[in-house]
Amino acid sequence: MKKSPPSFSVPWPHRPFVVACSGGADSVAMLYACASVSPHLVRVLHINHNLQPDAPKFQQWVEEHCRRLSVPCLSLRVQVEHRVGDSLENSARNARYAGFRQGIDQLNQLGITTAPEVWLAHHLHDQVETVLIALGRGAGLGGLSAMPSRLIRGGIEFVRPWLAHSPDLLKEYLNSHHINWIEDTSNQDMRFLRNRYRQWVLPSLVKCHPQYAKGFMRSAQHCAQAQSILEEVAADDLDQVGRPPHIPKLLNLSLHRRANALRFWLQDHHSLPSTVQLTELLKQLEACRTGGKKSLNLKIGSGYVRNVAGYLRWYNSPNPAEL
Repeated sequence: MKKSPPSFSVPWPHRPFVVACSGGADSVAMLYACASVSPHLVRVLHINHNLQPDAPKFQQWVEEHCRRLSVPCLSLRVQVEHRVGDSLENSARNARYAGFRQGIDQLNQLGITTAPEVWLAHHLHDQVETVLIALGRGAGLGGLSAMPSRLIRGGIEFVRPWLAHSPDLLKEYLNSHHINWIEDTSNQDMRFLRNRYRQWVLPSLVKCHPQYAKGFMRSAQHCAQAQSILEEVAADDLDQVGRPPHIPKLLNLSLHRRANALRFWLQDHHSLPSTVQLTELLKQLEACRTGGKKSLNLKIGSGYVRNVAGYLRWYNSPNPAEL
């Protein structure tokens, strides 16, 4: 018996949008589910990272199924720049997001009009893995909130309508319609942290607590709610201390509110401080209060923070004269 497409947690779009399809089970289910509702609105982007020998096979598979569905498809090869100190997973993710921007622009240039909206097939287990990785890295509320169902990044709205569904449900849908997919052999590569969680940790969690995934997601939702409150408090505090922050006013805040305000001010500059960096910044700000230290020039995230005439200023270079 053929199953209906898994339900979507977001309103159905009334304008053309992009479905990201790798050729794996989850994204293939998304492709067929969306095409079954409004094929005339669906455009497909396949990002070829060129990181494994089977990459051309994935691309050919996606293009062939899009032809069967009469859905426009664009395949892009991206260059993954693996920088020292960064994981290959994160490097590939950055290249993929850049590819989405390029792909949407190319579709519009080809006359295949589409909105800057990309649907992704992340599911419940992806969410659990994201929470576990965040816990292992000592993330704050933002990281423990896992993936949002909607996110704007680089002018593109990314939509994840299946975060509440298990991968088994998606495969049941595919199997009931006799739709095949490609197994990504890299999912068995234990060099990747996410795969180690998937293969070693999640099966043990199921044995200990069969309903653990739903509990994790409730906790992630609580973290997201708390994070939104922190953002509101930070916005109010920054309205009071200014952008850039006036150091005497900043020091009038309690220590934790000061740290919270600084995190969100640095986000304005796309700079994420480590715990060690933020602790040192707070320490040196306190020294400004006591008069023991007036100068301040710290490496924070991707830039530098300086005390300039009583205001915190952010720079790309440790020496503003170089700019």
